[in-house]
Amino acid sequence: MLSPLPCFHETIKHEYFNQCLDQLHEIVTLKTSTGLVIVTGPTGAGKTTMREAFARELEILAAPEIANNPELIAYASCSVKAPGPTAFSWKDTYIQLLLSLYHPFAHSNLERNPKSFASAESFSASPDSLQRVTSDRLFRILQRTINHRRPKAIFLDEAHHLLRLKSGHSVHNQLEHLKYIADETKTLHVLYGTYELIALMDLSSPLIRRREIIHFPRYIYSPDNPKDSIEPFAKVVAEFARDLDDFSEVSLLEEVYYYYQGSVGCVGVLRDWLFRAYSRTRYDKNQKISKEILEATKLSPGDLYALLKDARDGEDYFAKRNSKKKEYYEALGFSIPESHSVIELGDIKKKPPRSPFKRKPHNDPVGLESLTP
Repeated sequence: MLSPLPCFHETIKHEYFNQCLDQLHEIVTLKTSTGLVIVTGPTGAGKTTMREAFARELEILAAPEIANNPELIAYASCSVKAPGPTAFSWKDTYIQLLLSLYHPFAHSNLERNPKSFASAESFSASPDSLQRVTSDRLFRILQRTINHRRPKAIFLDEAHHLLRLKSGHSVHNQLEHLKYIADETKTLHVLYGTYELIALMDLSSPLIRRREIIHFPRYIYSPDNPKDSIEPFAKVVAEFARDLDDFSEVSLLEEVYYYYQGSVGCVGVLRDWLFRAYSRTRYDKNQKISKEILEATKLSPGDLYALLKDARDGEDYFAKRNSKKKEYYEALGFSIPESHSVIELGDIKKKPPRSPFKRKPHNDPVGLESLTP
């Protein structure tokens, strides 16, 4: 039996991971007006691992409040169900979130205010019984539960499944419903998903004002700057090499470009590939990971090309968003300001400074009528 290696079950942090995690932490701690956060990137970039790390941070952040009120929780989480024969259903998502929030309510609250929570308590946490409740009523139950548990955030993993809609429904409707849920519950909702979530980003002006986008990209190699562009990915390979070199005939750090080519620069894809290769050695204790095993366990060129195409489509979207600066300033009627420059608005007459405790002239009565006889 294979002994577990840290590189396969522990978080391998890298520069994008830490940057995105810091952004999420800042949004929660500063308590901005942001209601929705969209975390997107290619498959295998590490979004799910980052969600787990962010959940641990929220547990630490919420610990003092939970110590004073054990009925509170740090966060709620669910994976948006991939539709089968039918399209996406909000009811399934509501039920998963209710289970994550430990519905039904604690009896102590029912004793304090039984009328407020009676309708919520009348359903058990059984998914079978909740399936018989209408979507609208499930949402009201969910809203009350969130208000009671007061999580710091609600996670929706695999959120791109929100876009698998029935005919006649629109992505815009999904967008408005997400905004409605966040507004009604006054709770930050964090959506994790692939670049398919791009379809949700710019459909509504009110949402643009209330949402944050966190881009979690892959490592991108540049042939114009090969050494510097591959170095961040090489640091990730070094983390795997620390545990795997003793089980491998080839040195991982000597084959960095090879591992980049077989993973499209995505840490998750690399991890899965190396785990498949490592698993091949479990039948023979004397066998080590060889180049032949690596070739046999690598994704096919067609699969890798499909992953690369999806990644580049998302990267092109973000590149176009960042290239709108000139168009924006020209539309406003300005030229593009230099970095950190101040736009001059003309001479503005400033009020002259006034000495402290000196009365303003118009505060005192003037004229003959003000004279006392």
